[in-house]
Amino acid sequence: MKYHKQLPLPTSSAWEYKTWRYYTPIWFNQFIESVQSIIYWFPIIWKDKQWDYFYIFEILKHKLIFQRKCLINANRTQSTPEVNRDITICLNLIERIQDDYYETEYLDHIEDKMTFVPLNDGSNCSSLNIEDISETLDDYFKKHKSTVKKCLKKDINISENKRKLASAVSSYKQEQCKRLLFEILNKRITRWWD
Repeated sequence: MKYHKQLPLPTSSAWEYKTWRYYTPIWFNQFIESVQSIIYWFPIIWKDKQWDYFYIFEILKHKLIFQRKCLINANRTQSTPEVNRDITICLNLIERIQDDYYETEYLDHIEDKMTFVPLNDGSNCSSLNIEDISETLDDYFKKHKSTVKKCLKKDINISENKRKLASAVSSYKQEQCKRLLFEILNKRITRWWD
């Protein structure tokens, strides 16, 4: 999983830059920015597929990367450090959503041995046999105590099977990750401008 770090803040702001763009007409600068956008977006759009939410998050992630870079390099507002922090948090949440980070976290606490056993029905098919070798799900539950309580409130019968409880906890954590991402976007996205 990729981890995004906050960009370093420049010491000066775009108001102080006297680059060649400062001396060119606005229409020419807008044309250059449009060409840069086409070049930036072309590989993303080329790889885009319509069948999965992964690609929606991929487009959102690249938009946020592009916007963060633009806003931090301009450094024109006092809220630039907060914008840097908020967008970086969103980028890391998107990475966790795309990688199903929380959904599979509990599997790190289970050691299985999987074998394929041929079926005796004359076909060339096999059945998958999963044998538990060891598990440390209690450590996983200690790490997520409050989430375990919330999952047990929803379904008390789930406590009978540790794997089902761990799966419920991981699913809840994954949903919480998505909610947090959209909550940050809902409350902060209107502040991300130059």
